[in-house]
Amino acid sequence: MNPHPDRAEETQGLHLGRGAAGIGVRVAVLLAWTVWTISVASSAFGLLLLYLNGSFAPFFDESLGVDAVVAVTYSTVGVVVASRRPENAVGWLFCTIGLLHGIAVFTGQYAAYALLTRPEALPAGVAAAWLGTWIWVPGVALNVTFLLLLFPYGRPPSPRWWPVAWLGASAAVLGSAVIAVLPWDELNAGVPADNPLEIAGVLAFRSEIVVLIGLSGAASTLLCVLSLIVRFRRARGEERQQLKWFAYAGGLYVLTIFVPHPMVANLQLLTATFLPIAAGVAILRYHLYDIDILINRTLVYGALTAALALVYFGSVATLQYAFRAVTGGDSQLVIVASTLAI
Repeated sequence: MNPHPDRAEETQGLHLGRGAAGIGVRVAVLLAWTVWTISVASSAFGLLLLYLNGSFAPFFDESLGVDAVVAVTYSTVGVVVASRRPENAVGWLFCTIGLLHGIAVFTGQYAAYALLTRPEALPAGVAAAWLGTWIWVPGVALNVTFLLLLFPYGRPPSPRWWPVAWLGASAAVLGSAVIAVLPWDELNAGVPADNPLEIAGVLAFRSEIVVLIGLSGAASTLLCVLSLIVRFRRARGEERQQLKWFAYAGGLYVLTIFVPHPMVANLQLLTATFLPIAAGVAILRYHLYDIDILINRTLVYGALTAALALVYFGSVATLQYAFRAVTGGDSQLVIVASTLAI
C-alpha cells in the first residue's frame, strides 16, 4: 500500500505534461484562467452595478459582500491549484464555486438595474433575475458536500462514499429546480415581475419538497463531515497536516455563526477567505507544518482575549452596581476606569 498516494498522482501529472499529452494540461490551464476571468469580472461588474443601483442595491441577497469575496478568493485559489495540479478535482471545485458566486453577484445587481434603477435600459432583466434566484444553491451545496468529501486528493476516502456525493448532488439539483419554478412572490425576492418559468402547481407539494430537500441536504452534509473525520483518523504525515489546515479554516468560519449580528458580516467577509487559502496551502504543501504553531497561537490568544473580555465586562457590571448602590446613579467614569485597567 502506497503511504503517499498524492505523490503518485503528482508524478502522473508531471508525465502528462510531456509530449502530446501536454496539450491536455495546457487546455486545463487555459480553462482554469478563463473561469477565473469570468468570476472576477462578474464580481467587479456586479459591485459596479451595486454602486449604480443605490437605494435598489439590496436586491435578492443581503450577503452580497460575502458572495463577492467568495467568488474572487475561491476562483483565485482554484486557478492556482488547477494549474499546478490539474488532476486534482479540488482545484476545479474551487473554480466552480467561485464562478457560481460571481454569477450570483452579477445577475442580482444586473436585474436590479434593468428592472428597478433604469427600467428597460438593459435587456434580459427578467432572465437575469431568474438566474440570480437559484444559481447560488449549487455553489453552496458544492462547498458543504463535495469539497468536504474530496479534499485533499480529489477523491473520497473510498469508493463506498460516492453515494453520499450523489445524495448531495441530488439535493442541490432538486433545490435549484424547485426555486427556479416557484412564483417569485413566494420567494420574497422583491422582483417586480413574474417568473417566466413559474409552475404554480409546485406550491401544492411545497411542504413535502422542502422536507425532502432539507433532510437529504442535511444528511449529505453530515455524512461528508463524517468522511473528513474518518479520513483524518486514518491519515498520517503530510495528509494529516493537510487536513489540519482545512479543519482550522473551517472551524474559524463556523465560529462566526455564534458572533453577535452587528459584527458577523465583517467577520464572515474575513473568514470566507480562510478556507480556500488554507486548502490551497495544504494541497500545494506550502509550509504545511506551520499549522501546529498557528493552532497553538490561536488557542492561546483566543483564550486570553476571552478572559480579558470576561474580566472587563465583569468589572464594569460590578463597579456600576457598587456605584449605583452608593450614589443612586450610573457613571461613565466606571467604564473609562475599567477600560484603562484592561
